[in-house]
Amino acid sequence: MASSLQAQSKVCTSFSSVNVDQYGKEKKRKVGSLSTLRKRFARRRRTSKGFDHAQVFREFLADWSPRDVVALVEEYEATAALKEITLQAEMARPPATSCKQDLGLLFENKYCSDINLIYQGTVFAVHRAILAARCPFFREMLNSLSSICTEVAVDIDIAGVSISMFNELLRYLYTGDLSVAESYSGNFDILFQLSEQFGIPNPLEQDLKYLLETGIYSDISLSFTSPSDTGHSVVRGQTAYICDHILTDTEGKPCKICHGTNEFWCHRAILSARSPFFRNVIHRQQRRSADMHETHRTRILLDDSIIPRRYACILLRAVYQDALEFGAVLPDSAKRGSLTDVHVPQSSVEEAMQLFEVARFIEMDALVQSCEDFIVESLSLESLLPVLRWSSQPHGSQWVYRQAINFIREEFMTVAASPILFQLDKSHLIDVVKSDFLQAGELEVLQAVLKWGEHQLFKRVEEREPNLVSHTAHSVSRRGLRRRDLSDVELRDLLSDLLSCVRISHILPPDSEVLVSAVRRGLISTPPSYMLGDDLLVGHSSNLKPKAWIRGRNSHGLYIKPRLFTPYVEEAKVLSHFKLLQLFYLKWQHLEI
Repeated sequence: MASSLQAQSKVCTSFSSVNVDQYGKEKKRKVGSLSTLRKRFARRRRTSKGFDHAQVFREFLADWSPRDVVALVEEYEATAALKEITLQAEMARPPATSCKQDLGLLFENKYCSDINLIYQGTVFAVHRAILAARCPFFREMLNSLSSICTEVAVDIDIAGVSISMFNELLRYLYTGDLSVAESYSGNFDILFQLSEQFGIPNPLEQDLKYLLETGIYSDISLSFTSPSDTGHSVVRGQTAYICDHILTDTEGKPCKICHGTNEFWCHRAILSARSPFFRNVIHRQQRRSADMHETHRTRILLDDSIIPRRYACILLRAVYQDALEFGAVLPDSAKRGSLTDVHVPQSSVEEAMQLFEVARFIEMDALVQSCEDFIVESLSLESLLPVLRWSSQPHGSQWVYRQAINFIREEFMTVAASPILFQLDKSHLIDVVKSDFLQAGELEVLQAVLKWGEHQLFKRVEEREPNLVSHTAHSVSRRGLRRRDLSDVELRDLLSDLLSCVRISHILPPDSEVLVSAVRRGLISTPPSYMLGDDLLVGHSSNLKPKAWIRGRNSHGLYIKPRLFTPYVEEAKVLSHFKLLQLFYLKWQHLEI
């Protein structure tokens, strides 16, 4: 019997050491990640060097029964599944259409079309610039027409090309996707003859990039005005800026007439396809030009204070290429205006926040989401506060706000150890502390809340009675106001909303000095159940510990959902395996005996 007990002890000891060593190695490989940007935020989780959460939680669970430990692990697994669903919901956004999809909608809805093709008695409303850039056949045909011609008959010397096939051919030029009807999919002779007569277009992205860089076939310009130069920007003679790109861009070089001016030439078809804002402006100007029998090119005047000129190149690159390139921001020297219009250099994150507002104003969802992605990818301790304050405003992005709050939850202990904690708004801190997914021990949460509250109370006292605070202009004493001089009643009222989110019964170790001090000061109105005995420190009962952590089973209202704190979860899993194996071994030994 003694030998069997010794063998059992050796097995349990070896199992414990193996699991602890293995757990230690696995813990080093673990990284915290923000679900919205797993690769961007994946990093080694930083915890307090002087506080081993795994060791404290291991000692806390030492006298738990295997059944209770397994129940706690099941609770953690359920919370982990809920976290994954919650993060996916917080990441969700309406899908933004790509350039290809927008051009397909342009072809279907005939927005701002400028020429009608007539084929076999059927009229197809299309856009000169797109057809000329994409197809040599249409380029030659349209270049031979005058600019005032709005209808042209198309004659194709290929038998078997029906109206539906011609329609799919035009769609292919707009989208780059060939979706010929099934009845013609097997007739490769017709497709081969069409490719010989019409030519094989370049990839859609390549042709759009060529249109953007050369300005060829452009028929509209963007002009940026400000109060300092509106006096000469809207002169009647300059409302129609004449420029013949077809003659000057034969070698694919930038237009010499428009280069270096305050004009940004582009194509109304692509602008109207990508932005409902520009589509409505172009439609109104087309209707006005038709009523007044005007034939000159369209010029859109944009208020530089609403849509800054310095973002013109970024906007156009996004329109034509679905790309966000902050290197395309115009330098300050290119900004027109008086010497008082000095532009202060901004970080890329601040540029992205301003560009987001511009993109939302012109209703370009693809650029809006590109800006959101850039801001969230750039989240760091340095950019956190500006992003958080901007995104919480009505003109900010709620999607970015949710990701910023997630960032604080994942990096809470790092944020709590930095001055950033004192600059967080109370509403932001409440959103973080009430979460089930906060990556911090409950003791760190309580410490951070108390630090934040004491700092806010210092600020209140300084504003109310500046002579009591040292190192101020009105100080009457070098000693100033100390922490022990703060009013506990005022501090409790200030922190009532935050302290209600702290899960007091889950603070480890249970006899923490921070918790005991908070209870004695009256900051915590309802102490944990194990502190309700005669002695504040001795009234702890081991029977009450599982009831505050495990749902149901005679909890008597003591249960509080545990946070999904990674060190606790990993330690609970390791201990559950160990306790189950130990229990199995004891039963096996009992059967042998």
